[in-house]
Amino acid sequence: MRPYRGRLVVGRISDAFGLRGEVKVLPEADILDLLLHQIRELQVDLGPLGTRTLRVEEVRPGPKGTLIFRFTGIESRTLAERLKGRDLLVDREVLGTPERGEYFVVDLEGLEVIDERGEPIGVLKTVLKNPGADLFVIERFGGKEIHLPAVSAFVLGINLEEGRIRVRIPEGLEEL
Repeated sequence: MRPYRGRLVVGRISDAFGLRGEVKVLPEADILDLLLHQIRELQVDLGPLGTRTLRVEEVRPGPKGTLIFRFTGIESRTLAERLKGRDLLVDREVLGTPERGEYFVVDLEGLEVIDERGEPIGVLKTVLKNPGADLFVIERFGGKEIHLPAVSAFVLGINLEEGRIRVRIPEGLEEL
């Protein structure tokens, strides 16, 4: 999720779906369950026109990791197509607080990454969702990226207050 004028981006409308005004959304994976079961209002970014509140009538899983949304007032494919490429936003408070030891990706992006000795390695660019384990994409000082499995063997600690993630880079990973 990316911060966006006091809100968080929770997905992007990729296309219209069907003929009745439904849209296909590429969701942010770390809040998939909330999108499916709890969030009933979203904001859509309309660019220079600002945002508009959309009420969720129905949401269901779609093809290839997407979600299919039907919003109140969007009742034709033509109206749905006008939303293509638009970000969906939600107020941070709606998401609540993550469980202990869990984090929203947006809270981790941009944190300094240090090694076991406290030496700076780089900055966390993003987190890639992966079936086996999420991957931390660390942009090293100098521009090279490292993809580090986000598991306890390699992620030794996360301190949001200090803005740091302490990691252990396995031998050979830096050379890849």
